[in-house]
Amino acid sequence: MSGLQKQNFNVIFGQGLDTKTDPKLVVPGKLLELENAVFKKGGSLSKRNGYQKVSPLLVNGDSVPIADALGNFDHELLLFGGNKIFSYAESMGKWVDKGSCSSFDVSTTQIIKNTQSQTQCDSACLNGISVYAWEDSRGGVYASVYDETSQTPILVDQLIETGATRARCLSFNSFLYVFYYISGSLKVRKVNPAQATAFDTAVTISSTVNTSNPHYDVLVLNPLTVAWAHNDSSGAKIKLGGMYYDGTIPTSPASILIAEAATNCLSLFVGDLQKIYVFWHNASGLRYAVYNNGFATIKVPTTVDSYTSTVIRNVTAHLQYNGSTVQVYYEVAGATADLNYIKTTTVTSSAPSGTLTVIQRGAGLWSKAWTKWLDSDLSLATVPERGYVGIVGLQQGQQTYFIMRSDGFLVAKMQPNLAYGTTSDSFLQNVWTNLTDIYSFSVINKLQLTVENGGFYSLFGVAKTSCNFTSLNSYINVQLGKNTHIGGGILATYDGQGVVEHGFHYAPVIVSNSQTTGGSLTHTNTYSYIALYEWTEDRKSVV
Repeated sequence: MSGLQKQNFNVIFGQGLDTKTDPKLVVPGKLLELENAVFKKGGSLSKRNGYQKVSPLLVNGDSVPIADALGNFDHELLLFGGNKIFSYAESMGKWVDKGSCSSFDVSTTQIIKNTQSQTQCDSACLNGISVYAWEDSRGGVYASVYDETSQTPILVDQLIETGATRARCLSFNSFLYVFYYISGSLKVRKVNPAQATAFDTAVTISSTVNTSNPHYDVLVLNPLTVAWAHNDSSGAKIKLGGMYYDGTIPTSPASILIAEAATNCLSLFVGDLQKIYVFWHNASGLRYAVYNNGFATIKVPTTVDSYTSTVIRNVTAHLQYNGSTVQVYYEVAGATADLNYIKTTTVTSSAPSGTLTVIQRGAGLWSKAWTKWLDSDLSLATVPERGYVGIVGLQQGQQTYFIMRSDGFLVAKMQPNLAYGTTSDSFLQNVWTNLTDIYSFSVINKLQLTVENGGFYSLFGVAKTSCNFTSLNSYINVQLGKNTHIGGGILATYDGQGVVEHGFHYAPVIVSNSQTTGGSLTHTNTYSYIALYEWTEDRKSVV
């Protein structure tokens, strides 16, 4: 006699509890008892959320700074917050700090895409209306004005001035400004975002810009004044001055001359108490000086890093958490662009104060550095939380934009393999924000590939990239295989030990190699080598 045949029997648990009927007579689909589960949709049971409060204490006695999201890794409860990941030690009832972990939304919007090519750009925003300016292959600087909410173009492809270069955008007072250099002069045109029908007539800010080395920078000093600086035509000097909202130059305080030239780069930064930090590079190294808002000297020109023969292409800075120390980033040129690297250190208004550290290799600076404030409402924010800077990976064929945190951690990737490369004219992009904690800056990206006379070419366009630090999509995570994967600006993985990027951002940089004698290779032949790189995860998986 054959045995009983097994058969699947489907039971739909969609009828709730039945405590009135005799237990022996309850029909399938009804329940006698249900613990820690809820009905969220027909025919389905889901685990109920717990209600017991978990201790916020860390094993060292501190408390978890902020809680943004929860996750799991096998039976391990994870908490994300404050740019960190924590693991719950159930037997101790406390959290263990597992290191850095950042997650935020990154988006890119194409701004300019036409039959021309753009090589340098900048942007600024005021009350939801933005201006984008760029150098164009038609010759000169062009600009467009957009409504940021709807992306509706208000002014499109407007010629600012033929022959102009080095566009810089600012929002100041109640206007949007486009600064630019042309024929020994620093000029500006402004537009009223409330009535953006046309740009105003150009105003000359300074007519003594050095024509052979026209490095300049501008920034908002305070609600009444814009500060600007440029190499002066009078010789090896930097001219520092101010401008009111209508383009007039104040006679008090009058502009001053710094008795050095900015040979390779020039950058301004406003620190605490409206202190103006001026950074530049020349044959004496990377230098800086500090002035108050009346252009009186606080710190005379001082060397930050003694690179004298090696070119420093770009420099930028932001405030650290204490509100007075300034963290500086600078791009050092290599023998080829893919060997460029970024260093960092700190200074104060009295002296250089930090260690000179290589923080990223095979990369260059793209945007100015910025501080993310602890309070997303900028009218209330007084304490800086973290510093960030936009960089560009320069590995051949892998040019990609990244957001780098002040500790060197790459937290976002944009336009993979489509980045422009090193900045034009050692000119970093302005970063702007709004009250929803979204930080944006412009990038140059490669457009459609074309073939002409056997060669491959691509035009370049202007795009906007934005980082949303308060997005509800931050720290979305799921366990796949032996790792918990964490979404955000980059795809990251947690393997029980810590968080790392999922795969390599770009190939490691080989900074040097050497030959030794011996062996059986013929010295007159040519040999090729391939470097294979790998990383072993905590569970011995090899990447």
